[in-house]
Amino acid sequence: NEFWLTPAIKNPNGSYTANPAITFFNTANLESIVAQTYCYTRRYGLYNCRTTGGGVIFKWPFVTAGAYKVVLSYFSHNQAGIFDVTYGNQLLEKDLVTAHYYNQRMLLNVVKELGTIHVASDGSVEIVFTCSNVLNNPSGQEDSFKIGVDYLLLQPVSD
Repeated sequence: NEFWLTPAIKNPNGSYTANPAITFFNTANLESIVAQTYCYTRRYGLYNCRTTGGGVIFKWPFVTAGAYKVVLSYFSHNQAGIFDVTYGNQLLEKDLVTAHYYNQRMLLNVVKELGTIHVASDGSVEIVFTCSNVLNNPSGQEDSFKIGVDYLLLQPVSD
């Protein structure tokens, strides 16, 4: 089975709320849920780490044991952060640049494979994004530490 995690959850009344399975550390927070036609759920989460060392934890409450490809779909901003992405002690992506890949004229998301993880036993899985640096930040603006996440996907792979 594939395991999807989206920042916005659609309520029965049609409104959206933030996914409670996504948490933060070192001053990071959810800045907003952004409406975007070209997203998987038509909404993405805009996270602001506010400083290097700030981060976002994406947690699946239950995943079956096995090997999974980790896939990220995101929207970047002109002053987006650079992130290290980890699963436990496993570094999936070092210095993931989330700026400059976004084509504002096309309004499309970027889909990136982050690597493969091996889940030893059934249970929760956490993928952690830690802001390691920024681009386009000549004046130290807090805007420079952002990432817009459409979804994270754990996709089964054969061992």
